[in-house]
Amino acid sequence: TRSEQTRANRGSKEASQRERRSRIEGRGRDDSPSKLDLLFYVEEARTARRGRRVRKGAAGSLLRMTELFGGAVLCSGIPSSWRDVSQIRQCPDHQEVFQGCVEETGGVLLVFEVLQHQERVEDESAGAFFLSDLADSNRAAESSVVSGRVIKSLDDAVDVKDALPSLRIPDGFSGVACISRGRQKVAQGKDGRNEARWIDIHMCVLRLRCVETDFVISLSVPLGEESSAAQDSHEIFSEILRGFKIIDWNLFG
Repeated sequence: TRSEQTRANRGSKEASQRERRSRIEGRGRDDSPSKLDLLFYVEEARTARRGRRVRKGAAGSLLRMTELFGGAVLCSGIPSSWRDVSQIRQCPDHQEVFQGCVEETGGVLLVFEVLQHQERVEDESAGAFFLSDLADSNRAAESSVVSGRVIKSLDDAVDVKDALPSLRIPDGFSGVACISRGRQKVAQGKDGRNEARWIDIHMCVLRLRCVETDFVISLSVPLGEESSAAQDSHEIFSEILRGFKIIDWNLFG
């Protein structure tokens, strides 16, 4: 199950940031920081200089730079109107969750998850596997896989530049990206009491065997709505992937 795949408690975002800062700033002259520490420090400084600056996405929505997992991950593709769900309820430490906070996009849900790598699942089947896993978690009455593709190497300059242009893989690391789309019929509302409706699922699974991790990004959008999120879900998800970058690979242990 999804809960069995999660990593051990990773601590709060604030604690993670303090730990990284102290690791960098508390070193002596003869104790040089690692390249990853320096990269985190530089990116943090750049983000601080930018402040809360937003940019306009291809679909017309305003996008903001957002820190995830205590700043270990950054994403500049999240719509500025979406709220951080952890501000209104507790979320598991292995998740970052965002939701459309206006009425027309209230059913839209974006989730970043750090999961244990599924060794027995082939890359070609990973998209279907995690979509099925999500369908089980959603108690979906029906589900299907609409499309999927596999980027065999995150070092592939052409494919990665197209889908994940901000992602940089350090020397000695490797990975595979599985990008898929599915549909599920899910009863929404508290305890699933509302009438079941179809939702569109966009998903990207970063398979990082070298750190025994499957990093899952999923966007769920109710179908049949006239909202911009329902109409532009593919472009919204593409913006999220384009703005996604891992700053501190120590996140994965």
